[in-house]
Amino acid sequence: MTAMPKWSEIEEALLKEPAVNGKKQTAADQPDIVARVFELKKNAVVKKIKEGLFGSYVAYVHTIEFQKRGLPHMHILIFFHCHHRIKDAPDVDSIVSAQIPDPVTQPELYQVVTTNMVHGPCGAAKPNAKCMVDGKCSKKYLKEFQEATQYENGYSQYARPNNGRFFDKNGYCYDNRDVVPYNPYLSAKYKCHINLEVCASVEAIKYIHKYIYKGHDRTTLEIGGEQMDQRDEIKEHLDAREGQHEVYFQDNDSLAMVAAKPNANKTALTAWFEANARFPNNNTTYQSFPTKFVYEASKRTWKKRQRGTAIGRMYFASPQQGERFYLRMLLKVATNATSWADLRTVNGHTYPTYKEACKALGLLEDDAEWRQCLAKAAPIQSESALRQLFCTILFHCAPTTPEALWDEFRHSICDDLQHRLENIWQYRDRVFTDEDVYDYGIHLIKEFI
Repeated sequence: MTAMPKWSEIEEALLKEPAVNGKKQTAADQPDIVARVFELKKNAVVKKIKEGLFGSYVAYVHTIEFQKRGLPHMHILIFFHCHHRIKDAPDVDSIVSAQIPDPVTQPELYQVVTTNMVHGPCGAAKPNAKCMVDGKCSKKYLKEFQEATQYENGYSQYARPNNGRFFDKNGYCYDNRDVVPYNPYLSAKYKCHINLEVCASVEAIKYIHKYIYKGHDRTTLEIGGEQMDQRDEIKEHLDAREGQHEVYFQDNDSLAMVAAKPNANKTALTAWFEANARFPNNNTTYQSFPTKFVYEASKRTWKKRQRGTAIGRMYFASPQQGERFYLRMLLKVATNATSWADLRTVNGHTYPTYKEACKALGLLEDDAEWRQCLAKAAPIQSESALRQLFCTILFHCAPTTPEALWDEFRHSICDDLQHRLENIWQYRDRVFTDEDVYDYGIHLIKEFI
Protein backbone atom coordinates (compact mmCIF):
# COMPACT_ATOMS: atom_id res chain seq x y z
CA MET A 1 0.00 0.00 0.00
CA THR A 2 1.52 3.30 -1.15
CA ALA A 3 0.46 6.80 -0.14
CA MET A 4 -1.17 8.94 -2.83
CA PRO A 5 -0.29 12.65 -2.92
CA LYS A 6 -3.67 13.36 -4.53
CA TRP A 7 -5.73 11.97 -1.65
CA SER A 8 -8.43 14.54 -0.91
CA GLU A 9 -7.43 14.68 2.77
CA ILE A 10 -3.93 15.80 1.74
CA GLU A 11 -5.00 18.27 -0.94
CA GLU A 12 -7.53 19.91 1.38
CA ALA A 13 -4.82 20.52 4.00
CA LEU A 14 -2.42 22.26 1.59
CA LEU A 15 -2.29 26.03 1.31
CA LYS A 16 -4.46 27.22 -1.54
CA GLU A 17 -2.59 30.46 -2.19
CA PRO A 18 0.78 30.42 -4.00
CA ALA A 19 3.86 30.71 -1.79
CA VAL A 20 6.42 33.53 -1.95
CA ASN A 21 8.14 31.81 -4.87
CA GLY A 22 4.86 31.82 -6.79
CA LYS A 23 4.35 28.04 -6.58
CA LYS A 24 1.44 26.30 -4.90
CA GLN A 25 2.07 23.87 -2.09
CA THR A 26 2.34 20.20 -3.01
CA ALA A 27 2.34 17.05 -0.90
CA ALA A 28 6.15 17.12 -0.97
CA ASP A 29 6.05 20.42 0.94
CA GLN A 30 4.05 18.87 3.81
CA PRO A 31 5.53 15.43 4.59
CA ASP A 32 3.98 15.54 8.07
CA ILE A 33 0.48 15.73 6.57
CA VAL A 34 1.26 12.92 4.12
CA ALA A 35 2.58 10.71 6.93
CA ARG A 36 -0.42 11.47 9.15
CA VAL A 37 -3.02 10.74 6.46
CA PHE A 38 -1.21 7.55 5.46
CA GLU A 39 -1.09 6.42 9.10
CA LEU A 40 -4.85 6.89 9.43
CA LYS A 41 -5.57 4.99 6.22
CA LYS A 42 -3.06 2.28 7.08
CA ASN A 43 -4.79 1.80 10.44
CA ALA A 44 -8.15 1.59 8.66
CA VAL A 45 -6.83 -1.13 6.33
CA VAL A 46 -5.37 -3.11 9.23
CA LYS A 47 -8.66 -2.76 11.11
CA LYS A 48 -10.57 -4.20 8.15
CA ILE A 49 -8.18 -7.14 8.03
CA LYS A 50 -8.62 -7.71 11.77
CA GLU A 51 -12.38 -7.65 11.30
CA GLY A 52 -12.08 -10.57 8.87
CA LEU A 53 -11.97 -8.97 5.44
CA PHE A 54 -10.08 -12.01 4.13
CA GLY A 55 -11.20 -14.44 6.84
CA SER A 56 -9.85 -15.18 10.30
CA TYR A 57 -6.12 -14.87 10.81
CA VAL A 58 -3.61 -15.91 13.47
CA ALA A 59 -0.98 -13.22 12.96
CA TYR A 60 0.14 -10.36 10.78
CA VAL A 61 3.35 -8.37 10.45
CA HIS A 62 3.95 -5.14 8.60
CA THR A 63 6.73 -2.66 7.87
CA ILE A 64 6.58 1.00 6.88
CA GLU A 65 9.11 2.41 4.42
CA PHE A 66 9.62 5.95 3.21
CA GLN A 67 10.58 6.33 -0.41
CA LYS A 68 13.32 8.80 -1.28
CA ARG A 69 10.69 11.17 -2.62
CA GLY A 70 8.95 11.11 0.76
CA LEU A 71 5.88 8.92 0.19
CA PRO A 72 5.39 6.20 2.83
CA HIS A 73 4.26 2.72 1.92
CA MET A 74 3.46 -0.44 3.84
CA HIS A 75 4.19 -4.11 3.28
CA ILE A 76 1.91 -6.37 5.32
CA LEU A 77 1.96 -10.16 5.54
CA ILE A 78 -1.14 -11.97 6.85
CA PHE A 79 -1.12 -15.51 8.24
CA PHE A 80 -4.55 -17.10 7.86
CA HIS A 81 -6.19 -19.44 10.32
CA CYS A 82 -6.11 -23.03 9.09
CA HIS A 83 -9.86 -22.89 8.34
CA HIS A 84 -9.44 -19.88 6.05
CA ARG A 85 -6.21 -20.69 4.28
CA ILE A 86 -6.23 -20.39 0.52
CA LYS A 87 -6.60 -23.89 -0.87
CA ASP A 88 -7.64 -23.55 -4.52
CA ALA A 89 -8.22 -21.19 -7.44
CA PRO A 90 -11.75 -20.07 -6.35
CA ASP A 91 -10.26 -18.97 -3.00
CA VAL A 92 -7.70 -16.89 -4.89
CA ASP A 93 -10.35 -15.32 -7.14
CA SER A 94 -12.43 -14.36 -4.09
CA ILE A 95 -9.79 -11.91 -2.88
CA VAL A 96 -7.43 -11.13 -5.80
CA SER A 97 -8.11 -9.77 -9.27
CA ALA A 98 -5.71 -9.04 -12.12
CA GLN A 99 -8.22 -7.76 -14.65
CA ILE A 100 -9.38 -4.36 -15.88
CA PRO A 101 -12.82 -3.73 -14.29
CA ASP A 102 -15.94 -3.02 -16.31
CA PRO A 103 -16.03 0.77 -16.80
CA VAL A 104 -19.85 0.74 -16.97
CA THR A 105 -20.72 -1.31 -13.87
CA GLN A 106 -17.64 -0.37 -11.80
CA PRO A 107 -16.61 3.14 -12.88
CA GLU A 108 -14.83 4.11 -9.62
CA LEU A 109 -12.82 0.89 -9.48
CA TYR A 110 -12.04 1.25 -13.19
CA GLN A 111 -10.62 4.72 -12.54
CA VAL A 112 -8.44 3.51 -9.64
CA VAL A 113 -7.11 0.45 -11.47
CA THR A 114 -6.33 2.24 -14.72
CA THR A 115 -4.58 5.03 -12.80
CA ASN A 116 -2.70 3.13 -10.08
CA MET A 117 -2.70 -0.60 -10.78
CA VAL A 118 -1.01 -1.09 -14.14
CA HIS A 119 2.66 -1.71 -14.86
CA GLY A 120 4.62 -0.26 -17.70
CA PRO A 121 5.08 0.42 -20.43
CA CYS A 122 8.32 -1.53 -20.59
CA GLY A 123 9.92 -4.21 -22.73
CA ALA A 124 9.93 -3.55 -26.45
CA ALA A 125 7.57 -0.59 -25.95
CA LYS A 126 10.06 1.17 -23.64
CA PRO A 127 13.45 -0.57 -23.43
CA ASN A 128 14.90 2.14 -21.14
CA ALA A 129 12.24 1.74 -18.41
CA LYS A 130 13.54 1.60 -14.83
CA CYS A 131 12.31 -1.97 -14.40
CA MET A 132 14.40 -3.25 -17.33
CA VAL A 133 17.43 -5.36 -16.38
CA ASP A 134 19.51 -7.07 -19.07
CA GLY A 135 16.80 -6.41 -21.62
CA LYS A 136 14.01 -7.98 -19.51
CA CYS A 137 11.46 -6.57 -17.09
CA SER A 138 12.55 -7.34 -13.52
CA LYS A 139 8.85 -7.59 -12.54
CA LYS A 140 8.22 -10.11 -15.34
CA TYR A 141 5.75 -8.02 -17.34
CA LEU A 142 4.04 -8.34 -19.79
CA LYS A 143 2.27 -11.32 -18.26
CA GLU A 144 0.71 -13.96 -20.47
CA PHE A 145 -3.04 -14.09 -21.03
CA GLN A 146 -4.57 -16.62 -18.61
CA GLU A 147 -8.20 -17.64 -19.07
CA ALA A 148 -8.60 -18.97 -15.51
CA THR A 149 -6.66 -18.79 -12.27
CA GLN A 150 -4.28 -21.64 -11.53
CA TYR A 151 -3.13 -22.39 -7.98
CA GLU A 152 -0.61 -25.17 -7.39
CA ASN A 153 1.86 -25.75 -4.55
CA GLY A 154 1.23 -22.31 -3.09
CA TYR A 155 1.98 -20.49 -6.35
CA SER A 156 -0.74 -18.49 -8.11
CA GLN A 157 -1.19 -17.58 -11.74
CA TYR A 158 -4.05 -15.10 -11.75
CA ALA A 159 -6.78 -15.05 -14.37
CA ARG A 160 -5.94 -12.55 -17.13
CA PRO A 161 -8.46 -13.41 -19.86
CA ASN A 162 -8.19 -11.96 -23.34
CA ASN A 163 -11.69 -10.46 -23.04
CA GLY A 164 -11.14 -7.41 -25.23
CA ARG A 165 -10.85 -4.90 -22.39
CA PHE A 166 -8.11 -2.34 -22.85
CA PHE A 167 -7.44 1.37 -22.50
CA ASP A 168 -4.98 3.84 -24.00
CA LYS A 169 -2.70 5.96 -21.85
CA ASN A 170 0.14 8.17 -23.09
CA GLY A 171 0.11 6.41 -26.43
CA TYR A 172 0.35 2.89 -24.98
CA CYS A 173 -2.42 0.30 -25.07
CA TYR A 174 -2.89 -1.48 -21.73
CA ASP A 175 -4.79 -4.75 -21.30
CA ASN A 176 -5.12 -7.45 -18.62
CA ARG A 177 -1.50 -8.51 -19.09
CA ASP A 178 -0.37 -5.18 -17.58
CA VAL A 179 -2.56 -5.25 -14.46
CA VAL A 180 -0.92 -5.47 -11.03
CA PRO A 181 -2.95 -7.86 -8.78
CA TYR A 182 -5.33 -6.03 -6.44
CA ASN A 183 -8.33 -6.49 -4.17
CA PRO A 184 -11.42 -4.76 -5.63
CA TYR A 185 -12.81 -3.70 -2.23
CA LEU A 186 -9.57 -2.17 -0.92
CA SER A 187 -8.72 -0.44 -4.18
CA ALA A 188 -12.17 1.11 -4.56
CA LYS A 189 -12.32 2.24 -0.92
CA TYR A 190 -8.84 3.70 -0.45
CA LYS A 191 -8.15 4.81 -4.04
CA CYS A 192 -4.42 4.15 -4.06
CA HIS A 193 -1.88 1.54 -5.13
CA ILE A 194 -2.62 -1.58 -3.05
CA ASN A 195 -0.98 -4.67 -4.55
CA LEU A 196 -2.42 -7.89 -3.11
CA GLU A 197 -0.63 -11.20 -3.71
CA VAL A 198 -1.12 -14.78 -2.57
CA CYS A 199 2.17 -16.16 -1.27
CA ALA A 200 3.23 -19.36 0.45
CA SER A 201 6.98 -18.91 0.69
CA VAL A 202 9.34 -17.97 3.51
CA GLU A 203 10.87 -15.47 1.07
CA ALA A 204 7.90 -13.22 1.80
CA ILE A 205 9.30 -12.61 5.27
CA LYS A 206 12.67 -11.68 3.80
CA TYR A 207 11.07 -9.36 1.25
CA ILE A 208 8.89 -7.53 3.74
CA HIS A 209 11.89 -6.83 5.96
CA LYS A 210 14.47 -6.14 3.28
CA TYR A 211 15.08 -2.57 4.41
CA ILE A 212 15.44 -3.69 8.00
CA TYR A 213 17.98 -6.33 6.99
CA LYS A 214 19.85 -3.69 5.01
CA GLY A 215 20.20 -1.55 8.13
CA HIS A 216 19.16 1.99 8.79
CA ASP A 217 20.77 5.08 7.28
CA ARG A 218 23.48 6.64 9.40
CA THR A 219 25.34 9.91 9.34
CA THR A 220 27.55 11.83 11.71
CA LEU A 221 27.71 15.61 11.55
CA GLU A 222 30.29 17.73 13.32
CA ILE A 223 30.17 21.53 13.25
CA GLY A 224 33.33 23.40 14.20
CA GLY A 225 36.42 22.10 15.93
CA GLU A 226 39.51 20.50 14.50
CA GLN A 227 39.75 16.95 13.25
CA MET A 228 41.27 14.81 15.98
CA ASP A 229 42.96 11.46 15.61
CA GLN A 230 41.74 10.51 19.07
CA ARG A 231 38.79 8.16 18.88
CA ASP A 232 35.53 9.56 20.22
CA GLU A 233 33.36 6.50 20.78
CA ILE A 234 30.26 8.51 21.63
CA LYS A 235 30.35 10.25 18.24
CA GLU A 236 31.22 7.07 16.36
CA HIS A 237 28.77 4.67 17.92
CA LEU A 238 25.18 5.81 17.37
CA ASP A 239 23.45 2.43 17.61
CA ALA A 240 21.17 1.65 20.52
CA ARG A 241 22.70 0.64 23.85
CA GLU A 242 21.37 0.22 27.34
CA GLY A 243 20.03 3.48 28.70
CA GLN A 244 19.69 4.98 25.21
CA HIS A 245 16.02 4.28 24.48
CA GLU A 246 13.76 6.88 22.90
CA VAL A 247 12.18 9.49 25.19
CA TYR A 248 9.42 11.77 23.88
CA PHE A 249 8.93 15.30 25.17
CA GLN A 250 7.60 18.73 24.22
CA ASP A 251 9.82 21.41 22.69
CA ASN A 252 9.54 23.62 25.75
CA ASP A 253 10.25 20.87 28.33
CA SER A 254 13.45 21.34 30.29
CA LEU A 255 15.96 18.52 30.75
CA ALA A 256 15.02 18.31 34.42
CA MET A 257 11.32 17.95 33.54
CA VAL A 258 12.03 15.19 31.04
CA ALA A 259 14.26 13.28 33.46
CA ALA A 260 11.70 13.66 36.25
CA LYS A 261 8.90 12.00 34.29
CA PRO A 262 7.91 8.74 36.03
CA ASN A 263 8.42 6.53 32.98
CA ALA A 264 11.28 8.40 31.31
CA ASN A 265 13.74 5.61 32.10
CA LYS A 266 11.39 2.69 31.51
CA THR A 267 10.93 0.50 28.46
CA ALA A 268 9.41 -2.93 27.88
CA LEU A 269 12.87 -4.38 28.47
CA THR A 270 13.56 -2.57 31.76
CA ALA A 271 10.02 -3.48 32.82
CA TRP A 272 10.99 -7.11 32.15
CA PHE A 273 13.82 -6.75 34.68
CA GLU A 274 11.30 -5.46 37.24
CA ALA A 275 8.85 -8.26 36.46
CA ASN A 276 11.58 -10.85 37.01
CA ALA A 277 12.18 -9.32 40.43
CA ARG A 278 8.45 -9.44 41.26
CA PHE A 279 7.98 -12.96 39.86
CA PRO A 280 11.25 -14.77 40.65
CA ASN A 281 12.09 -18.11 39.05
CA ASN A 282 9.58 -17.66 36.22
CA ASN A 283 12.26 -19.13 33.90
CA THR A 284 10.93 -17.22 30.87
CA THR A 285 13.07 -15.44 28.30
CA TYR A 286 12.29 -11.92 27.17
CA GLN A 287 11.16 -13.20 23.77
CA SER A 288 8.77 -15.73 25.34
CA PHE A 289 7.53 -13.38 28.07
CA PRO A 290 4.33 -12.36 26.17
CA THR A 291 3.13 -15.98 26.32
CA LYS A 292 2.74 -15.67 30.10
CA PHE A 293 2.55 -11.92 30.70
CA VAL A 294 0.88 -8.86 29.15
CA TYR A 295 2.71 -5.55 28.74
CA GLU A 296 0.71 -2.47 29.76
CA ALA A 297 2.31 0.29 27.72
CA SER A 298 0.60 3.12 29.61
CA LYS A 299 2.00 1.90 32.95
CA ARG A 300 5.26 0.52 31.53
CA THR A 301 4.81 -2.74 33.41
CA TRP A 302 4.16 -6.45 32.82
CA LYS A 303 1.26 -8.30 34.45
CA LYS A 304 0.35 -11.98 34.37
CA ARG A 305 -1.68 -13.06 31.36
CA GLN A 306 -5.19 -14.19 32.29
CA ARG A 307 -6.38 -15.49 28.94
CA GLY A 308 -5.46 -15.85 25.28
CA THR A 309 -2.11 -16.45 23.64
CA ALA A 310 0.49 -14.18 22.11
CA ILE A 311 3.70 -14.43 20.11
CA GLY A 312 6.76 -12.53 21.28
CA ARG A 313 8.74 -10.74 18.59
CA MET A 314 11.84 -8.63 19.16
CA TYR A 315 13.28 -5.91 16.96
CA PHE A 316 15.77 -7.17 14.40
CA ALA A 317 19.47 -6.49 14.97
CA SER A 318 22.18 -7.06 12.40
CA PRO A 319 25.53 -8.62 13.40
CA GLN A 320 27.08 -5.42 12.10
CA GLN A 321 25.38 -3.52 14.94
CA GLY A 322 27.76 -5.01 17.47
CA GLU A 323 26.61 -4.97 21.10
CA ARG A 324 22.96 -4.48 20.15
CA PHE A 325 23.08 -7.76 18.22
CA TYR A 326 24.70 -9.63 21.13
CA LEU A 327 22.22 -8.12 23.60
CA ARG A 328 19.38 -9.46 21.46
CA MET A 329 21.06 -12.87 21.36
CA LEU A 330 21.26 -12.98 25.16
CA LEU A 331 17.61 -11.96 25.51
CA LYS A 332 16.63 -15.10 23.58
CA VAL A 333 18.25 -17.42 26.14
CA ALA A 334 18.56 -15.53 29.45
CA THR A 335 15.90 -16.00 32.14
CA ASN A 336 15.20 -14.32 35.49
CA ALA A 337 17.57 -11.41 34.78
CA THR A 338 16.85 -8.33 36.90
CA SER A 339 19.47 -5.95 35.48
CA TRP A 340 21.81 -5.33 32.55
CA ALA A 341 24.64 -6.82 34.59
CA ASP A 342 22.62 -10.01 35.13
CA LEU A 343 22.45 -10.47 31.37
CA ARG A 344 26.25 -10.32 31.20
CA THR A 345 26.74 -12.72 34.10
CA VAL A 346 27.64 -16.33 33.28
CA ASN A 347 28.45 -18.87 36.02
CA GLY A 348 28.90 -16.11 38.58
CA HIS A 349 31.27 -14.01 36.46
CA THR A 350 30.07 -10.67 35.05
CA TYR A 351 31.59 -9.93 31.66
CA PRO A 352 32.21 -6.34 30.50
CA THR A 353 30.41 -6.77 27.16
CA TYR A 354 27.44 -8.72 25.83
CA LYS A 355 29.67 -10.25 23.19
CA GLU A 356 31.95 -11.80 25.79
CA ALA A 357 28.92 -13.12 27.67
CA CYS A 358 27.68 -14.74 24.44
CA LYS A 359 31.10 -16.34 24.00
CA ALA A 360 31.03 -17.72 27.54
CA LEU A 361 27.61 -19.25 26.87
CA GLY A 362 28.85 -20.85 23.65
CA LEU A 363 26.41 -18.89 21.50
CA LEU A 364 29.01 -17.72 19.00
CA GLU A 365 30.71 -19.73 16.32
CA ASP A 366 34.46 -19.47 16.01
CA ASP A 367 36.17 -17.79 13.07
CA ALA A 368 37.80 -20.95 11.70
CA GLU A 369 36.22 -20.44 8.27
CA TRP A 370 37.54 -16.89 7.89
CA ARG A 371 40.91 -17.86 9.38
CA GLN A 372 41.23 -20.65 6.81
CA CYS A 373 40.20 -18.28 4.02
CA LEU A 374 42.91 -15.75 4.93
CA ALA A 375 45.51 -18.49 5.46
CA LYS A 376 44.94 -19.85 1.95
CA ALA A 377 44.99 -16.41 0.37
CA ALA A 378 48.06 -15.05 2.17
CA PRO A 379 50.74 -17.00 0.21
CA ILE A 380 49.31 -16.31 -3.25
CA GLN A 381 47.53 -12.93 -3.10
CA SER A 382 49.02 -9.44 -3.13
CA GLU A 383 48.90 -7.34 0.01
CA SER A 384 46.28 -4.99 -1.48
CA ALA A 385 44.10 -7.99 -2.39
CA LEU A 386 44.47 -9.32 1.16
CA ARG A 387 43.35 -5.97 2.55
CA GLN A 388 40.26 -6.05 0.32
CA LEU A 389 39.53 -9.62 1.41
CA PHE A 390 39.91 -8.69 5.07
CA CYS A 391 37.52 -5.75 4.59
CA THR A 392 35.01 -8.03 2.87
CA ILE A 393 35.12 -10.45 5.82
CA LEU A 394 34.67 -7.58 8.28
CA PHE A 395 31.83 -5.97 6.38
CA HIS A 396 29.79 -8.97 5.22
CA CYS A 397 30.71 -11.92 7.45
CA ALA A 398 30.64 -10.39 10.96
CA PRO A 399 33.53 -12.42 12.44
CA THR A 400 33.32 -13.13 16.15
CA THR A 401 36.81 -11.87 16.99
CA PRO A 402 38.02 -9.56 14.21
CA GLU A 403 40.88 -8.34 16.41
CA ALA A 404 42.23 -11.90 16.63
CA LEU A 405 42.09 -12.27 12.84
CA TRP A 406 43.95 -8.99 12.50
CA ASP A 407 46.65 -9.99 14.98
CA GLU A 408 47.18 -13.30 13.19
CA PHE A 409 47.35 -11.98 9.62
CA ARG A 410 48.40 -8.35 9.96
CA HIS A 411 51.98 -9.11 8.90
CA SER A 412 50.80 -10.55 5.56
CA ILE A 413 48.18 -7.83 5.12
CA CYS A 414 50.70 -5.02 5.71
CA ASP A 415 53.81 -6.58 4.18
CA ASP A 416 54.14 -3.89 1.48
CA LEU A 417 53.41 -0.87 3.65
CA GLN A 418 56.94 -0.38 4.99
CA HIS A 419 58.05 0.24 1.40
CA ARG A 420 55.09 2.51 0.71
CA LEU A 421 55.80 4.63 3.76
CA GLU A 422 59.48 4.98 2.94
CA ASN A 423 59.25 5.54 -0.82
CA ILE A 424 55.81 6.71 -1.81
CA TRP A 425 55.55 9.14 1.09
CA GLN A 426 59.31 9.85 1.00
CA TYR A 427 59.91 9.34 4.72
CA ARG A 428 63.31 7.77 4.10
CA ASP A 429 64.94 9.51 7.05
CA ARG A 430 62.47 8.06 9.52
CA VAL A 431 62.61 4.57 10.99
CA PHE A 432 59.18 2.96 11.03
CA THR A 433 58.36 0.36 13.64
CA ASP A 434 56.02 -2.56 13.08
CA GLU A 435 53.34 -0.71 15.01
CA ASP A 436 53.66 2.27 12.64
CA VAL A 437 53.16 -0.06 9.68
CA TYR A 438 50.17 -1.79 11.29
CA ASP A 439 48.59 1.56 12.18
CA TYR A 440 48.90 2.60 8.55
CA GLY A 441 47.31 -0.70 7.52
CA ILE A 442 44.34 -0.07 9.81
CA HIS A 443 44.04 3.42 8.33
CA LEU A 444 43.84 1.98 4.79
CA ILE A 445 41.28 -0.63 5.86
CA LYS A 446 39.15 2.03 7.53
CA GLU A 447 39.26 4.13 4.35
CA PHE A 448 38.32 1.11 2.24
CA ILE A 449 35.31 0.29 4.43
